[in-house]
Order: sequence, then C-alpha cells, then structure tokens
Amino acid sequence: MKIITRVPGKLILLGEYAVLEGASALVATVDRFAQVTIETSGASAFLLEAPTIDIPGLRFLIDASGRIRFLEKPLRKTADKLNLFMSIFEYGVKTLKKHGKSLLSGRILLDTSEFFYKNGKIKLGLGSSAALTVALLANVFENGTQLPQDLSLLFEMAMEAHRSAQGNVGSGIDIAASVYGGVLCYKIHRQKEGFKADVNPLEIPEGLHYLPVWAGKASSTPSFVKRFYRFKNFNKKDYSALMEEMHDVSREGCHSFKNGEVDAFLESVRDYYTIMEKLGEKIEAPVISHEHQIIAEISRSVGAAYKPSGAGGGDLGIAFSHDPAVIDALRQEVNAAGFDVLNLDFGSSGLQIKNEEEEINGNVPHS
Repeated sequence: MKIITRVPGKLILLGEYAVLEGASALVATVDRFAQVTIETSGASAFLLEAPTIDIPGLRFLIDASGRIRFLEKPLRKTADKLNLFMSIFEYGVKTLKKHGKSLLSGRILLDTSEFFYKNGKIKLGLGSSAALTVALLANVFENGTQLPQDLSLLFEMAMEAHRSAQGNVGSGIDIAASVYGGVLCYKIHRQKEGFKADVNPLEIPEGLHYLPVWAGKASSTPSFVKRFYRFKNFNKKDYSALMEEMHDVSREGCHSFKNGEVDAFLESVRDYYTIMEKLGEKIEAPVISHEHQIIAEISRSVGAAYKPSGAGGGDLGIAFSHDPAVIDALRQEVNAAGFDVLNLDFGSSGLQIKNEEEEINGNVPHS
C-alpha cells in the first residue's frame, strides 16, 4: 500500500506570544506543503529517505518497545536531523500498538522542500516541523489501522507528539493550522491535564490585502520562546502588564477580522508591532530586528500596516492594507530595499490524504 499525505504550512497573522497565555490569535495556512509518502511492502526493514535534509537512505527496524533501531549508526550531523522524525514516528507506532495494530515495513519519503528558500539553503518560518508532524502521524495511522481518523483526535495527538518532541513548549497553533487548514481564530485554555484548544474557522475580510515579506535571515523560535518564559519567571509584574496589552490588542484584532472591520484590524496590527518591540526589549532579543524595522518604516511610508509573523528575529513579516494599490507600491519599495516578497496564498486546505489509486481528498481523512 502506498499512502501520500500533504499538509500546509502557516503564517501567524496576530497574537504570537500572547497565544501561549490564552489570548485569541489569528493563523492562516499558506500554499507550501510538507509531503510524506509511506509505501509498505513487508520488506525486512524500513527505508527512510529525506533528500531535503540530505538523508539519502537509512534502514531501520522497530523493536518490541516501539523504538527505532538503525541498522547502521547515522553520522552525528545526520542523527541531529532525525530527532523530530524519530520522536513523531515512534509516537505513531506506539499509538497503533495500543489499538492492537502495527505498521508494515517499507519505504518512507519525507519532502519539506517547499519550506526552503534560495535553492533550498534557507528554511522559511512557515511551520515545517508542525506540518511534517501532522503529515507523518496521519500517514502512519492511515497505513497501520482500520480505525476511522477524526480531525479533532488527530489534532490532539499531533499536538501532544509535537510538544513532546519540542520540549513541551508551544501553543499548538501551527498544528491546528496544518490539520484544519484555512484561516483560524485559535485560543487555548489551560487545564490540569494540559490544555484545551478552541479552533474557529474564519474568512479573510473582503477588502483586506496582504503582502508576506522575507526579512532576510532565519530565526530560532525555540530560543525566543525560552527567553519569553525566562522573562515570565523572573519579571512577573512587567510580564503581566505586557501580556495584558497583548491580550487586549489581539482580542480586538481577532474581533475586527471576524466582523470584516478592516481599518480596525489594521490598527491592531500596528499596535501589536509596537508591543512586540517592547517584548523584544524585555526579553533582550531582536523580536523586531533591524530588517523588520526597515520594512515597517517602508510600510508606514506607503500607508500599510506591518508586523513580524511568528517569533520575529528577522524571518517573515506581513504587511496589510485595505488598498491593493498600496500593496503594489509596497511590493516595489521593499524589493528596491533588497527584501524579497513571497508569493503565498492564504487559506490552503488542511490535511490531504491519497493512496496510489485515489485523488487527494482535502480535509477528508478516511480509513
């Protein structure tokens, strides 16, 4: 059996950082996809290939405890790249075992090439690890079990697996985007056993135009998030005040977006940029990098609203306007300043599954 799963990446439109503390946030999928192909054959071992990250072919077995055992020890630089795959794959295999199911061995192909830029040398901050997590888990479950897949259950499992692989940090907003697709208002509620998430689909307001911009260099989300939590633990008063600001602006922005109030949403974007500047000062990290500052100044000069998307630090940003002519002018200005505009469409469908005899079915998991 040959199963192919495709899952989109995402951009956070509003509410990064604050979403970690229960604020409403906006996220949109983009038309960049992670793809996982598993072709089971009952061969003597699994064969893992991931050309995007220079893994040409590694053979491994699954032991009785559900752990991966490579037949040849990978080189150190290769082993470091395998951590996410191993964690997620083992989670999937152990989940199957709980249901009395197993996965036949065969060929596994991971393709995250659409998340890279500049001839595959730079990884864009579009949530590739979350997309790969969802694509891999969904594929393992589709291959190994006759139990029907449910999107809400897949979301919960993917979020658990991804958080575990990433040191139990993160809100799960990128997982939600990859599973459900489209544009979402996302909010978490912390509980004793973890947290519950509210996921509500939205439509992009009529008259809202956007321009994703590559600010010039990759950034490390985990390192920024660690600084964020350090600030929380050692500066509780300042942290609470800043979080209250973030909550208020993000909530108002989500409300405006939902109700099609474009001008009010643009003001929320501008306000959130200012608060992200404050946050960068507090955590002593370039949330608003020099590159973001330049793009924001250019955006203001033509009448657009701009903010980084995600943790910040020089990766991706998004400009918004109610006027397509403003977006066209901004495109020319940022290009002239040496920055690249990314041609990304928002609202791609979420998880897609097909076997070798079927067309891809968007958001319709099946057994």
